[in-house]
Amino acid sequence: PLHSKIPKPYTRVKPAARLQRPEMTSEIEQESVSVESLQQARSELQRWMETRQFQGPDPFDLLNSQRLAGKWPHRFPFNLLLIQAGKRLGSLPLRQWLRVPASVNAKTLGLALSAYCDLNLCGEDSIAQAESVISLLTRWRSPGEEEFCWGYDWDYYSLRGSVIPAHFPNAVAPGFCARALRDAALTFTSREAENLAV
Repeated sequence: PLHSKIPKPYTRVKPAARLQRPEMTSEIEQESVSVESLQQARSELQRWMETRQFQGPDPFDLLNSQRLAGKWPHRFPFNLLLIQAGKRLGSLPLRQWLRVPASVNAKTLGLALSAYCDLNLCGEDSIAQAESVISLLTRWRSPGEEEFCWGYDWDYYSLRGSVIPAHFPNAVAPGFCARALRDAALTFTSREAENLAV
């Protein structure tokens, strides 16, 4: 019948029986274990990044391969296909076979510098690490630019045909770097960071 097709008023479904809350002591123990595991993971990640000077694989850097140094890999549609292959199949063995060097991502440097500022505000002495990242930002700035700015170290190709050469300044990396440098200038009273940020 017609009235059966008319939606019925919304009726609230009764919630299922709630799970029993654990004892307060076990909650505190679980929280403390979680904090310790997070601190350990952060320390291991920090050592891994510092040992490699913040260099590593990037999903978009496959065209930096020494085996793809010719002109054809940078032409449509090969460039887009290779970039997608790097994003989806860019395993370590493939990168080693193609001889893809480790990338230095300016955005990564900016995030690392911000993290060192936060660690210092939490009571951890991180000024030496922050100064090291500031030096890397000075080294990896976009070449040929009057002001300090940063780009990615791989060529960017879009489906619309636009091309952004490696190290050409973009809207993403400089934002992270400038914010981190500003924080470093305030946190560590760093004149060098202030000059780079301004």
